[in-house]
Amino acid sequence: MLVFDLGTRKDWVKYTPGVIKLITGRRYPVQVDLDVVDSLQKGGTSPTEIDYVCVSHCHWDHSLFKSGYPEDPTSHFTSGLFPLEGRTKFLNPTYWTPIGPFPRALDFFGDGSLYVVDSPGHLVGHVKILARTSSDGGWIYLGWIYLGGDNAHH
Repeated sequence: MLVFDLGTRKDWVKYTPGVIKLITGRRYPVQVDLDVVDSLQKGGTSPTEIDYVCVSHCHWDHSLFKSGYPEDPTSHFTSGLFPLEGRTKFLNPTYWTPIGPFPRALDFFGDGSLYVVDSPGHLVGHVKILARTSSDGGWIYLGWIYLGGDNAHH
């Protein structure tokens, strides 16, 4: 099972100072009643059932990672953002191929059921997911779902 994006922490006051400044400076308050673990459990799924997590990009409202920044107190990212050893798979552009209107996609499971789609522009390394929702794979609207992360950006 795969989870796409991890969302915002309930205890967002424990983010880095740079992120807290960004959050508290917003016009609309941040309130997180359910984090990803709560949402999974509410839907009847235990976090232990998750095999993969795909993070669209490493901004605070998508990655849920614990604070540990301190080398740069103004950073919005933590120094140990991604646990690299044995846990992180970096996508090799050599294996990306086009699918439909998307010029760069990776067939994640190798069976055409789920593609990681390259979508630069919001942040370096930003990706989206294109997942098959029917066995016949009717194109886009009928047999696929497109998970966008921050899909609209400037």
